[in-house]
Amino acid sequence: MNKRSEIIVETEKRIYSLLKNQKLSLFLKKYKLEMFYEQNPNETVPAFQEILSSINYSVVKSPNQPWKINYKFRKSGGSTEIRLFNQYDENKPGVIFHHGLGAMTFIIQFQMIKEVFPQKKYNLFVIRASHHDIYGNVVKHFINNFVNFASGIAGSTLAVEEAVNFHKSLSQKPVIVTGFSLGGMVTGLHYFYFGNADYYFPIISFPDASQIIFNKNNKDYVKNYDKLKKNESIKKCFVIPNDLPEKPKNKIYPIIGKYDDIINFKKAKRFWKDYNYKVLETGHMTVISERKELKNFILSKIS
Repeated sequence: MNKRSEIIVETEKRIYSLLKNQKLSLFLKKYKLEMFYEQNPNETVPAFQEILSSINYSVVKSPNQPWKINYKFRKSGGSTEIRLFNQYDENKPGVIFHHGLGAMTFIIQFQMIKEVFPQKKYNLFVIRASHHDIYGNVVKHFINNFVNFASGIAGSTLAVEEAVNFHKSLSQKPVIVTGFSLGGMVTGLHYFYFGNADYYFPIISFPDASQIIFNKNNKDYVKNYDKLKKNESIKKCFVIPNDLPEKPKNKIYPIIGKYDDIINFKKAKRFWKDYNYKVLETGHMTVISERKELKNFILSKIS
């Protein structure tokens, strides 16, 4: 490990240590901010494939407003937004970006994506997950139980599909899907379930959200972690079904962090072992330190 990597690892550890501070953990428990705090550990949760195929949704387009994917599955519901950040130009490629979990992750990640895909050269679509206007709504309506969580991800996956089809209906230029963390999950899920974009770049993530959540480093943030981990329906919810049509492997290029303890580097590497993945010398929250390497890798694949 070189000096730069040592600094990155130390920075990642300090950030993570701060998040795992005992007082913060008590605060999360007191105010019910843990993930899945309303989840019944014994509930049989439907597979993501069932949710995606059964979900009811409509597309709402209003002048000068973000498009909305209004979805409903059982008692879960929400509105996922699609925003085009420039005047659409059929002579430009399309880029569809999805942020990470939480209302505060958008700005830094979006700036990194704009460095790779400047608006003057690309049609830039941004997907905002349902209930991600403020953090309180993320907690109350997105991560409070597993079906809400999975339905919200399904809504985002359908929003990506809507943006892909919009671009392809108007342009012969390629369309690229990318996202960080939660957005990387959505990117991967769209690839496996639809696969009709030209390029996919899931960043510091992989699609099996259950594997990511039930990583021992995340235990402090999940209510009834040990009980939920034993629920087979939750553990298998995001497993990619074997009966899905095989997608070309030369259109997806995962990017993972060598020192990522949140997503878990070993699990991510195992999931993507048959794909052309890139390992960055970074952790989960320090990925910004590798922005140049990230940019160079992506551009090398689409040029």
